[in-house]
Amino acid sequence: MLKRPVNSRFNDRIRAGIKITTIREKPWPVGKPIMLYNWSGKPYGSPQRDVCAVEVVFTCPINIIPTDKGVSYWLEGNDLVSLHETFDPTINTPLWQCEGFDSQDDMDAWFRAVLKPGMTTEMHLCRFKTLL
Repeated sequence: MLKRPVNSRFNDRIRAGIKITTIREKPWPVGKPIMLYNWSGKPYGSPQRDVCAVEVVFTCPINIIPTDKGVSYWLEGNDLVSLHETFDPTINTPLWQCEGFDSQDDMDAWFRAVLKPGMTTEMHLCRFKTLL
């Protein structure tokens, strides 16, 4: 089974099926079981703690552009800022919630902290399901 790290702030939301997407530099493989884990201490210098097994059901490119006024998320040519309520029509859930954040502002702050303002960064949105 593949293993991928996840920030521990998302553990409960992943297990509860609330966080169902992740945005990563490289796409995770579709259809392969992946064990999400946290480091118990210093990364690469401490044991891993398993969180939950997941399986990616699809991936797609997403462009993220942090600005002084917020963050824009572009998926296959569509601005997700205006499409949050229809991001996943089967569940009618905004992207920030699918990502496990408390609000759009919370998600925007996360990306503003790690990306350069005004620079478009292409990443990959991975939609996953938990495995029992």
